[in-house]
Amino acid sequence: MAMIRRFIFARHANTDKNPIDKERKITETGRAQAAVLKKRIRKIYFDTILCSSSNRAKETIFCLFEKNKKLFF
Repeated sequence: MAMIRRFIFARHANTDKNPIDKERKITETGRAQAAVLKKRIRKIYFDTILCSSSNRAKETIFCLFEKNKKLFF
């Protein structure tokens, strides 16, 4: 029987208005958004997690998953 693969895509959480795009950090609103998403995906098993190397993406992913998960940036 073939294994079913699912891909779940999420955009980074809300950020501040820093003009240097890669350095933008998520805001309190962004952390709240990530907390909501964390609750929605809590029962899903992820064997691989891919993430952009931008600060905002990393902050978002660390809000969602334990730091000891296998993460790829």
